[in-house]
Amino acid sequence: MAVAKPTNARISQATDILLSPTKPTLGRYRAYIHARNRFFSAFHPKGRFVRIPTPSDNLLCGLYAIVISFQHQHPGLTPAPTLEHLLSVCRGCGFDNEGNLSGDQLSLVFSAWGDKTVFDDGGGPNRRRCQLGYLSRYNGPGWEDEAERGEDVPVMMGTREVDTEEEKGDILRLWVWNDGGWAGGGMGHWEGIRRVGEEGDDV
Repeated sequence: MAVAKPTNARISQATDILLSPTKPTLGRYRAYIHARNRFFSAFHPKGRFVRIPTPSDNLLCGLYAIVISFQHQHPGLTPAPTLEHLLSVCRGCGFDNEGNLSGDQLSLVFSAWGDKTVFDDGGGPNRRRCQLGYLSRYNGPGWEDEAERGEDVPVMMGTREVDTEEEKGDILRLWVWNDGGWAGGGMGHWEGIRRVGEEGDDV
């Protein structure tokens, strides 16, 4: 799949929930802070990013989102996942569904694909543990203050190989976007995202 060249892309911005001295013991809040810091550090100091139009053929928008995000977020790293690679991994995961994947399923597919892959960033072959993050509306338990609820909240998925709070350097992180459908109990639509600054950005 060729990387689409965006033109006059609309810039989005992640919700930045301020640090609270009274909530660090809440598991959901603590996980958010780790995800927030990783996303803002990787993308933009104000949390800005660009959503990339992503196909939903055969309800595979989640896998397409991984492919597209990887091409933009890790352009110098090979091999990049393809739809065929991810479908093969997906079929080996024992899911009842192949399309309309949840965030948990996408996280497992990306992690399992990474387990089978030897990467090369120009410095020779190496192994990475792959971890998926996403941005989405979140209105679930753990945010008692209505003002703290918003769209495009960063969430970092944990796997058997990588905990949400882990910081080791061999972790390959990838971010995608969801329209809120999955966090709301459905599946919703997934899209690839990239950093601001590519050709056509109105910054």
